[in-house]
Parts: sequence; C-alpha cells; structure tokens
Amino acid sequence: QNQEVIDFNEKAKEIFKKLNVNMTINELFEEEEFYEIFQAGPKESFDYTFKHEKKDYKMHYKKLNENRFMISFFDITHEVKENRRRGVIYNSQQSIVVVSDGIHIKDINTIFFEEYGFENFNDFKSKHNCICELFVSKNGHNYLMPTVDGMIWNKYIDEHKDEIHQVLMINKEGKEKIYEVKSSGNLFAEEEEEEEEVVIFNDITELQEKNNLLLYQSKDAAIGEMISMIAHQWRQPLTILSTILSRIKIQKEMQMLDDLSFNEAMEKTTAQIVYMSKTIEDFRDFFKNSDMQESISIQEIVEIPKNLVDALFKSKNIAFYIDYQVDSNIHITTLISKLSQVMLNIYKNAIDQIVLQNL
Repeated sequence: QNQEVIDFNEKAKEIFKKLNVNMTINELFEEEEFYEIFQAGPKESFDYTFKHEKKDYKMHYKKLNENRFMISFFDITHEVKENRRRGVIYNSQQSIVVVSDGIHIKDINTIFFEEYGFENFNDFKSKHNCICELFVSKNGHNYLMPTVDGMIWNKYIDEHKDEIHQVLMINKEGKEKIYEVKSSGNLFAEEEEEEEEVVIFNDITELQEKNNLLLYQSKDAAIGEMISMIAHQWRQPLTILSTILSRIKIQKEMQMLDDLSFNEAMEKTTAQIVYMSKTIEDFRDFFKNSDMQESISIQEIVEIPKNLVDALFKSKNIAFYIDYQVDSNIHITTLISKLSQVMLNIYKNAIDQIVLQNL
C-alpha cells in the first residue's frame, strides 16, 4: 500500500521540507525508519513520538475511512528537554524521591532501586503498589506505618507538618535504614484534582547511629555520677536499717523485745526497703533508651529527677525545694527518658554552681 499525501498545511511543510502532494508515506518517512507501522495496518488511531532534524515530535494518526487518514504533528521538543532535565535532577538526588498518591506509587528515583535490589520501576511495581509496603515497625520506636490513626501515611504527614516523621526499612543487604520523611506537596501533577505529591526520604541512618553513640558515651561518662547518687540515696536508709537491726538485737538479748516493738521495727524496715527499691526503679527509668512518646504528669516531670539528686543536695548542705502549684491531673505526651535527663542535668548544674560560688 503506497498511501499518498493529498493535502497538508503550512506547518507540516515547515517540518518536512520535501513534503509534496502525491508523494507517498514511504517517501516522507523513509529517513525516520518507522513508516513500517503504516504497512502493518494501523489501528483507528494512535500516537507516536519521533525525532526529526534535532527536534522531537508527537504524531497523532486518525483513520477517517477505508481510504483516508489524517496525521497531526506536535512539536514536543521543549517538553522532552524539560522531562530530561527533570529526570537528571530527579535521579541525581542522594535521597529517595517518590511521587505517590499514598496508595499507588507513580514514580521513584534510581537510588531506591540500587538500595533495595529492584531492577527498575516496572520490577518494583510487579511486586508492590506502594513504597509503604516496605515500612517496618520496631518496639520502642515511633516509626511511620502505612496507616496511622486511620489515615494513609502521606496524608498523616500532611496533617502533622510540625512533627518529625521517620520510617524504618530493610535494604537488600538486610540492614536497617532510617529515613526522615517530608512531603513537598503536589509538584509534578498537571491538574489540581490529581492527588499526587512528592515525598522525600532522607537517609539519616548514619546520623542516627552517631547520635546513639554520643548518647551512649555520654551515659557511660555519667555512670560514675549515677552510682555516686545512688550511694547518697542509699546511705541514709542503710544507716536507719542498721540502727533498727541493732536495736532489735539488743532488745532480744535483754529479753525486752515484745510483739509491738518487733512489728514497729518490721514496718520501718519495710518502708526503707521500699524506698531503696523505688530509687533503683527511678534510676533504671532514667537509663532507659526509648524514642516512644509516653504520657506523664507535669508534677512527675519535676519530681522524679529531683528525687534522684535530693540526697546529693543534702550531702553538699544545700537546701533544695521547689515552690510551684500544678494540677496533678494535667498530663503531656513526650519522650520521658530524654526530658528527665534534661531536668536532671539542670539540677546537677545548679549543684556545681552553688559549690563553686561557696569555695
């Protein structure tokens, strides 16, 4: 079939300088090497992109009847260059960049495939619909999951922009990778009604490991001080226990130990043991390393660290009291362990300054 050109406009002539009436499609497209698609009996309509004289075009074919068809040409050089430029920028990022509607992933840059062992986007899509399917939970950590409080993960981020959102995933080598996740909004969607947004997964694994190391080193350096504080906390109750036991021994030897005296001594002994046990519990909670937010009263935020250093203040002959009024029913949700460390450091710094000023 040698389809012949029967009409064309000036724009077509600008694209194809040799275009003339009665010339065949084979003659027109020979240099493009895709005219075979016409010989194969094309469908009612289709689109095809090609390059001609250093420009990019989209060709739209539409069948009019058994003997005629119409071809329209669109110069898409600018769009192709922009897409190519965007692709270079997109794939050169060190962070994982995802275009998603929250349920289905629309696009993702190449660093993701390298890290998680997928050949390409189609390989990933054959196994998963959403990157959220790779999210992993971990006890003691508040990592983002596919749904949070009944909301899709990216919508939850949008509704809580002031919060820090982290995701845990396992890479192809089985290593835990931690990402801080931020949404950049609807950047690439051409129509406002398209629910499509760009989400950045910034790898903070190394930073998190360094922070944990610094935290452990800081706590190791503070262990000596903590042991000293425990010793101060226990010195008085141990003295009281020693006194109670000595008194019971003497009363027993002198046959003066009656049931009332014995029961009173046991109550006092139990009270001191409970106090010492509570001290250990407080210090254990202080050393607990948790990123899980928990509920705590304002009163406890102030009092728990105070109890840890109370004996240390007394050993330095420093009167320590806190004058405040607060509703014991008021609670906040926070990182209790880390906030307690801050309060404890404030109290310890106060001791150091008072001691320095009185030297």
